[in-house]
Amino acid sequence: MSDGQGIGFSSLLVMEENGPNNTYGFSNHTEEEVDEIMYSYMGIDPYVKMTNLPYDLIHHIDMHMKLIDEETMIVGEYPQGIADGPQIEANLEYILDNFTTKWGTPFRVIRVPMPPDGQGKYPHQWW
Repeated sequence: MSDGQGIGFSSLLVMEENGPNNTYGFSNHTEEEVDEIMYSYMGIDPYVKMTNLPYDLIHHIDMHMKLIDEETMIVGEYPQGIADGPQIEANLEYILDNFTTKWGTPFRVIRVPMPPDGQGKYPHQWW
């Protein structure tokens, strides 16, 4: 996910699929090489990689966060301590503590409640 101004976001799935000893066997890149590829092809710098969520099996960040413009992100919010909530909060804290918008200002964050499924269960209760 990119803000269109040079900063890009991803989960660490990018390293699982393209890094050393990946299960696909097609690429074997260091994190620095992945960063260089993203810069060369997409102008991404910095490339923010966040810890995968424990219950999101596909590890696509757009399932719980989305940039809506260069300064604003929508971020899912679980009830405190529930399911992927603690890792989402840690990832958001990592972003806000270490990165700013193109203009050097903090990202604005809009929170969106993450609802349970039709039976009232959250992902940590499915198994």
